[in-house]
Amino acid sequence: EYSDAVEDKAPYGPGGVYTYSPPTGLADTYFAFIRQFSGGGYSIDLGKDYETALAQLQDLKDNLWIDQQTRVVFVDLTVYDANTDMFCIARMAAEFPASAGVVPSATFRIQRIFSYKNSQDYARAFFEILLVLFVIYYVLEEVSEMRQKRWEYLNDRWNYVDWLNLLCFFVVIILHIF
Repeated sequence: EYSDAVEDKAPYGPGGVYTYSPPTGLADTYFAFIRQFSGGGYSIDLGKDYETALAQLQDLKDNLWIDQQTRVVFVDLTVYDANTDMFCIARMAAEFPASAGVVPSATFRIQRIFSYKNSQDYARAFFEILLVLFVIYYVLEEVSEMRQKRWEYLNDRWNYVDWLNLLCFFVVIILHIF
């Protein structure tokens, strides 16, 4: 069974060329299909051209970079499509459970990094900000009503509908941000 406590951190390979990298602030945990893994591990940045990357992969294969102790291999990449002005951040994983076999999984996040570039985008940004301001206003209005009516506020079922509506707006806003 995999555990962070028994994770091997010693250098290995010819001359100890493969060294362990500890988790960094943003990548403390990686999720795969079966379980989650710590953000630390052995990583390789492949070359930018095909021949270099292929030579590096062959070197990894020749030096048994994936062995019986390997529990997961992540492949992270980012691609950009200039036609749609969108990025795709992909994380593909191959898990090697103790029971043998390979369990593949993948996540893809597609997003536009540069959201506001023309007048239409700025108009959308204006209305997004306006929506956030309206939500803040209605939250303050509900809080004011709660202070005025105290326990009577809970007797009106429409107040529950108002809070459910505001909660939905908050979820949409948070999902839009992230």
